[in-house]
Amino acid sequence: MLDERLGVSRKPTPSLADLPTDNASAPRSSYVRLPERIRVRSIPVRRILAALAGGELDLPSSELCPIVFLRPFKFFVYAEQHIREKLRDLQEIHDKKLAALLELQSMHTNMQTTLGDSKDAGQHKGATSGGTENIAEKVIAHSSEALSSNDYLQAAEDGIAEYGPSCFSVDELFTKIDHDSLWRLTYSEIRQALNDLRCLVGVIDETVTPLRSHFQQGPKTVFFSDLWYFFEVGSYVFVKDKFIPQKVWQIIQATPGRKLFGPPEGFEGPWCPWRGLTGPIVLECYYLDYDGVKWVPVFKRFHIESFSGSQSTASLSILPLHVAEKEGFVRTDTIKRRGEEFLKSREHRHLYYSGRSLDKTPLGEQMYQPDPLGTGQSRVISEIIESQVVVDFERARQAVPDWAPKSNEMTFHIPKAAEFDDPDEIVESDSYWDTKYRDEFLDEAEKKWQTWDKDTSTKHPSGDDLLLLPDRIFAFVLRTRSWTCLRLEVDDQGNKQPHEIVPKKAVWDHLKIDPGHKRIIQSLIDAQFSNREEQNKTFDLIADKGKGVIILLHGVPGVGKARISINA
Repeated sequence: MLDERLGVSRKPTPSLADLPTDNASAPRSSYVRLPERIRVRSIPVRRILAALAGGELDLPSSELCPIVFLRPFKFFVYAEQHIREKLRDLQEIHDKKLAALLELQSMHTNMQTTLGDSKDAGQHKGATSGGTENIAEKVIAHSSEALSSNDYLQAAEDGIAEYGPSCFSVDELFTKIDHDSLWRLTYSEIRQALNDLRCLVGVIDETVTPLRSHFQQGPKTVFFSDLWYFFEVGSYVFVKDKFIPQKVWQIIQATPGRKLFGPPEGFEGPWCPWRGLTGPIVLECYYLDYDGVKWVPVFKRFHIESFSGSQSTASLSILPLHVAEKEGFVRTDTIKRRGEEFLKSREHRHLYYSGRSLDKTPLGEQMYQPDPLGTGQSRVISEIIESQVVVDFERARQAVPDWAPKSNEMTFHIPKAAEFDDPDEIVESDSYWDTKYRDEFLDEAEKKWQTWDKDTSTKHPSGDDLLLLPDRIFAFVLRTRSWTCLRLEVDDQGNKQPHEIVPKKAVWDHLKIDPGHKRIIQSLIDAQFSNREEQNKTFDLIADKGKGVIILLHGVPGVGKARISINA
């Protein structure tokens, strides 16, 4: 066995019957608190994990020291399926090798029985001696050769499977974990690795798996140390901060808060305020915006400060979206309908708006616009608008460039080195897995965004991506002849703001005046707009002066003067 070849003593390995199987323990509904750390001392498991991690694990210089994983055990979450697949590989190889050994043992027993019953015991004894010598020769012949799976089964029949020398040196064992390399190991080496890896999977089944299942169900209370499982990369969250208009975001990185083992980088002084300090959970999120030409992801960082004991999930400043909906903070179907209205607003739309304009961006920042006097920037003031509007993102961006959403360059959070500087043992730094989670997610997301930009007519956000669209649009107000930012609203009854303009009935058909007078008025109006090219020419300093039509309407009240002027 590997430990014996290294001269390492170990506790007896549990029997296979005592070890959990691949799916031995189903996730439990009770809240399973995670241990603070998991130590892996098994040399085969250490090397298998290192191979699965692609060399990214912080391994101690000596294999006599364990690998220490800190809560929330990001590597086990990331590599759980790979670990289980490797366990299945070891189990398959183990079973085949064991079957070959049992078959060999049965053949040996049958041979001994046959020899005992033979009348010519001396003659058969000589034949057996020759067979043993042949096996020994094959052991020597295979001592430096690699055995494939088929060769191994043949060799097992010749007695090499259990007692033949290993095909690897001590330093090479379990450094390669592909199927063929594992086949080249002896039965004893495979058995030790299988037992130890099954122990690790059992720990995952008893801690990590049930806790992930527990958080997916939306628990009522939560401990800060386990809160990382609430915010998996790619999940949607609801932000309760009243100063941030954009409420739904998607997580691209979640960093857990931990206690510091030492002073933070750059700290100086005799006082030690860092002792016992637990940092916040840091969430890197984004929402989707549109600038009139392309889709723009806008990033923001959120923090959840540490707390002691358990706390109600409803009291958290940021909640998973499914929890926020269960608690009554939001309705996802309403947000999706609003997102569909935002998609329609990418095209020019003639609508009617009744309400207040917005003066804050989706991030909660103050909006500015060019000063009318041309002296710089002035604050946008929220005002009541009752007017027809024309929605046009691209023209609004050209008129007020500062309003265009910008994909800010995000500097992602990196855990402090003091979180892993344990003076007593070497701790595996899991910051690499934050980067790996994030990069894999962003690679897929960027492909999706680029697809939308290339084919704007048929490709656009749909499904859960609609949750990330903002609740505001840019429009030109016809009454004030100015650009503004309007709130986009859709309530549970389907009422919309802004809304479509309902065409009025043909008032001219119901207007009761002299038919001759009606024809004169209609002819004057038609003549006013019949030659637009001629009207565009002007020689006056005051543009558009004198280009209207003046009609004097007189009569007693109620004859239709106001109605004619409104509908002309």
